[in-house]
Amino acid sequence: GPRAVEELGIRSMVSYRLFTSAETIGSLTLYGKTLDPFDVEARELGYVAATQIAVVLATTRKEQNFRSALAGRVAIGQAQGILMERFGLEGYQAFNVLRRSAMSRDVPLREVAEELIETRQMPRVDDED
Repeated sequence: GPRAVEELGIRSMVSYRLFTSAETIGSLTLYGKTLDPFDVEARELGYVAATQIAVVLATTRKEQNFRSALAGRVAIGQAQGILMERFGLEGYQAFNVLRRSAMSRDVPLREVAEELIETRQMPRVDDED
């Protein structure tokens, strides 16, 4: 507190929780250089801004998660195709090769698939001790 006053001149602040019905995303904190600068209208505008920011952040996060999941599915499908073509495997067999490698190495399936696409080498399966 004292450093904020001394170094930055902050004398007041108001914070808003950024949230959706499912989670808290973060907070929006506004600072003032005078005592009690946030009247009722300013606090209401802050609430409106926080609500809109939360919607934008939640939507952006959802879209990023969707794109990441889609990219992962594409990589896994490509890796399955490589194994099917190269080793004459059925789709479920190729998937099981990827799955076993991921499980034995304790890495995500997508990572194994991307490695196979890049190296064109059979995914390794670490022996369990």
